[in-house]
Amino acid sequence: MADGQLFSLAAGLNHFVLCTPTGQTEEVATAPDVFRKTMNSPVLLCNRALMKGRLGVKMPRMTLDVLELFAFVCPACTVVPTTKEIALFLKITPPIDAHAEAKTLISITRILLSRLSSISDEKERKKISAMALTMTREANWIWGNDVLTALGTDPQTVGLTGLTGYAVWEGMSEWSESAPPSPAGTQPVTADEAKSRLAELLSRPPENVESFIPEERKEQVLYAQTVAKAFSPRMDKDVPVAVLAEAGTGIGKTLGYLSAASVWGEKNAGSVWISTYTRNLQRQLDSELARLYPDPQIKRRNVVVRKGRENYICLLNFAEAVGRIPANPMSALPLGIIARWVGNTRDGDLNGGDFPGWLNDMLNQRGVANLADKRGECIYSQCPHYKRCFIEKAIRRSRHAKIVVANHALVMTQLAGMTEDIVLPTRYIFDEGHQLFNAADSIFAGEINIREGLEMRRCLIGSEEQRKGSGRVHGIKRRIEDLMLINPDIAALADEIVETASFLPKSNALSRLKNRTPQGFFEQFLTQVYRQVLARAEQADALYSLECEPRPVPDELTKTARELYGVCRLLEVKTNSLVTLIENYVDEEVAEIEAADKQRYLALMRSLKKTVVEPLAVWRLMLEQLNMNTPPDFVDWLEISRAEGVDVDVGYHRHWIDPTIPFAHVLRQAAHGVLITSATLKDKSGDDEKDWINAGKRTGVEHFKMAPMPFDLTQESYLSPFDYEQNSRVFIVTDVDKNDAAQVAAACRELFLASQGGGLGIFTAIKRLKAVYQRIREPLAEAGLPLLAQHIDTVNLQTLLDIFKSQEESCLLGTDAVRDGIDVPGKSLRLIVFDRVPWHRPDIAHKARKAAFGESGEAYNLMLVRMKMAQAFGRLIRKKDDRGVFVMLDRAVPSETLSAFPEGTPIEKLSLKETILRIKEFL
Repeated sequence: MADGQLFSLAAGLNHFVLCTPTGQTEEVATAPDVFRKTMNSPVLLCNRALMKGRLGVKMPRMTLDVLELFAFVCPACTVVPTTKEIALFLKITPPIDAHAEAKTLISITRILLSRLSSISDEKERKKISAMALTMTREANWIWGNDVLTALGTDPQTVGLTGLTGYAVWEGMSEWSESAPPSPAGTQPVTADEAKSRLAELLSRPPENVESFIPEERKEQVLYAQTVAKAFSPRMDKDVPVAVLAEAGTGIGKTLGYLSAASVWGEKNAGSVWISTYTRNLQRQLDSELARLYPDPQIKRRNVVVRKGRENYICLLNFAEAVGRIPANPMSALPLGIIARWVGNTRDGDLNGGDFPGWLNDMLNQRGVANLADKRGECIYSQCPHYKRCFIEKAIRRSRHAKIVVANHALVMTQLAGMTEDIVLPTRYIFDEGHQLFNAADSIFAGEINIREGLEMRRCLIGSEEQRKGSGRVHGIKRRIEDLMLINPDIAALADEIVETASFLPKSNALSRLKNRTPQGFFEQFLTQVYRQVLARAEQADALYSLECEPRPVPDELTKTARELYGVCRLLEVKTNSLVTLIENYVDEEVAEIEAADKQRYLALMRSLKKTVVEPLAVWRLMLEQLNMNTPPDFVDWLEISRAEGVDVDVGYHRHWIDPTIPFAHVLRQAAHGVLITSATLKDKSGDDEKDWINAGKRTGVEHFKMAPMPFDLTQESYLSPFDYEQNSRVFIVTDVDKNDAAQVAAACRELFLASQGGGLGIFTAIKRLKAVYQRIREPLAEAGLPLLAQHIDTVNLQTLLDIFKSQEESCLLGTDAVRDGIDVPGKSLRLIVFDRVPWHRPDIAHKARKAAFGESGEAYNLMLVRMKMAQAFGRLIRKKDDRGVFVMLDRAVPSETLSAFPEGTPIEKLSLKETILRIKEFL
C-alpha cells in the first residue's frame, strides 16, 4: 500500500475528513475541495456507492474501496458495510467520529492485507494469486499490486496464468444420490412434549450472546402447546388439521413452533416446512435453529434454507462468464470477487445467506442476477457442473432434513407443481401469515406482459445475446439435443416450436411498443394495450403504474388479440405434442435410459408444461374472453407498470379476486397439518368473531372446509407481554397539512431532532419522500444525525436497513417495503413517523376485492389500514425494555383505525409543538 501517496476519506455529517499521507486529518467543507486536494492521489474510502451519494455524481479519479478488499480477503463473510462495523468484525477499536474513521480505514487495509500474507496453504495461495493477477492485468484492479505484494507474488516474474484462478468449482464437493425417504409417520405431538422441548431450547443461549439468563414466559408455553395441535393426524383426505395462532410481539413464537415441529420431525422421521415472507425472518430462523442444533454439522444435516432457483448462482452461467473474460477484460474484476465467494459460500444463495447485499451495489446488480439460474433453462445432467450444483444439493438435502426454511413464493409454486420436488411434505408452518394473501396474489395470476413473454422466449429459443455468441443458447433445442439426434420426430417438432415461438417478444420490446414499431403478434397486441391505457388513464404522467379496464375493447385491440390467440394456440398444441413424444420415448426406452437422463427428461417435461403449456392455456382463455365479461371469481385490467415514473412493462392482467382460493386448493391436497401464525394475523375491529372470520379469509383457511366433512380448526390469540402503557406512545398531530411538503418536512425534522435519531419515516409516495429528504438532510446533519433514504441512497434496501440498525443516531426515510422488512430491537428504532394514513391505492383489483370481501367497502379499507398500522407499530417495541413513539402526521385518522394499537397504548391528538415536548419527556 503506497502510504506516501494515499489519502483516506470519511464523510462527516456536513463535511468531509481527509487523512493525509503524513497521517494528519483535516476537515474539508465541500466535494470540490476533496477533488482539488486529492487530484493526483489515490483515495481510500468505505462504501463507494454511499460516498458517491455524499459527493455527488463525480468521484475522485482513483478510489480504493475497502469493501472491495474485504470481499476478496474475507469471502462469504457478512458485515454491515461501514468502517465501524468492519472494525468490530476485525476486532479493532471502532471509530467514534469521521476523523477516527479516516485513520481506521488505513488500519483495516493493513489488517486485511496481512491476512493474505498469513495464508499458509501453498495451493490456496497460488490460486488466489492467479486470480489477482488476472484481475490486475485484464481489468487494472486498483487493489491488485497491494494484494499481489501481500501474497508474495511479483507480477513481473509470473508468466501467463490464464483463468486458472477462477476455476473455483474444481475443488467443490459433489452430491450423491441416496435412497428416497420413507413416508413420514403420523404420530401427534402432545402438549407436554412441546412444553418440554421449549424448556430445553430456552435453556440454551442464542447465537453470539455471552451473558444469558433463561426466561420462561407463560404465554410462550401456551402458544407452543396450541401449535402442537397442527401436528395431529388429519381425519379426512384433503382436509388438513389447521391452527391459526396470533402471537403478539415478545411471545417468542419462533421457538414456540420450533419446539413442536422438531418433536414431530424426530417422532415421525419427516420434514416440516417453515415458510416466511421476508428474508429477515429467514435469517432470524436460521439463528434460532442453532439453539435446536448447537453443533453446526448436525444442524447442516437437519436444517436446509430453500429458495427459488433464481436465488442461487448457476455454476454453468458463472463458468461461461469466466470464459468470456478475454473478450470482455473488465469483467475479470467483478467475476474475481464473485469467484472468491463461490469458493467459500455455504449454499450459493445470491439473495441472503452469506452473500453480502452490498456486493450487488458494488458489482452491478444486473450482472450478478445474470449469473443466477433461470426458470426453464437448466440442462440438468448435461451440465458439467451438475454434480456440484448448489440448487441440486439443496433439493437433495431438503428431502432428508427435519426442518426446511422456505418462503411463501417457493412453497406455493411447489404446491402448484411448478418445481422439481416431487414428494411434498405433509406439515407446513406459515410464519408472517398476514402476507399469504399478497404472496398468493403474485403466484396465482395470469399475465400477458413483456416479462412473461421474454421468459417463455428464453425457455424455447434462447435470448438474442446468447445467439450472438455471448453465451450458450439456453433454448429447447439445447436441452434435448441428444433426443433430437435419436428421434427425428422430436427433432422436427423442436424446429417447428422454435419457428412458431418467434412471435414472442424480443429484447428492447418496450421501446418498440412506445414507438409503435412492434415486431410480431405479441408486441402488436401489447402496443394496443399501451395505447389504450395512455388514452384512458386519468394522469398519464403519474409516477406510479397506470391502468384501465379492458372494456369496451377497441377494434385494433380486438384484431391483435385474435391474431395473438391463434399463434398461442398453435404453440400450445405443438409443445404439448413434444411433451407427449418425449413421454412416449421415456416409456418405450425405460430399460436403456440412464437414471440421470431419465431425470432430465422428466424435469424437461415438467418445465415445458409449467413454463409454456399452462401459461399459454391461460393466455388463450384471457384473449378469448377479452370481449366478454370477466369470469366472476376474477378481475381483469390493462396496465403500464412504472418504477419511479419510468415505464418498465406493459400487460393484460387477470388475478383472482380472492387468491387464497387456489392456494388453499393446492395446500389441502398435500398438507395433513398447517400452522398459520403472525403477530398481526387478525384485524382488531372490536368484533372478535368477525376478525377471526376475516383472518380465515385472508389466509385461505376458510377454503379448507369441505361439507359434510368435519373441519379441525383451532384459533387462538396471545397478547404481547410488553407493557405498552409504560413503554410506548401514539401521537396524532393535528396542525400539519399532510399535502404541504414543507410542513411535513418541518415536522419530520423536529420530530427526529426531538428523538435524537433512531427515527423511521414511512411515506406512501416516493415523490413526497424525496421532497422531505431534500429539506431535512442538512439540518439533521448539523445536529449530528445521519439521514438515510430509500430511493435516494444508491444501495439496496437490506443494506440501508443494516446500516440504520447499526447506528443509534441515524434516521431513515422509506416506503411501504420498509414496514415488513425491518427488525430493529433496542434504541436504533425509537420513533416511527407516518406521513399520512396508509390507505390502499384504489386500483382496479382493490375495487373488486373491496366489493367482494365484506359488508361494506369502507370496512375493508379500514381493515387494511389497521393491519398496516399494527405491523408498523410492531417494529417499534421488540424487547421488554424498548421504548418507542408512533406519530401520525395526518389529522384525518379515522377513530376506527386506532384499535390497531395494543390495548393500553396511550393515544393522544396534539399539536406538533406539544407532541415534540412529550417525545422529549418520554425518550
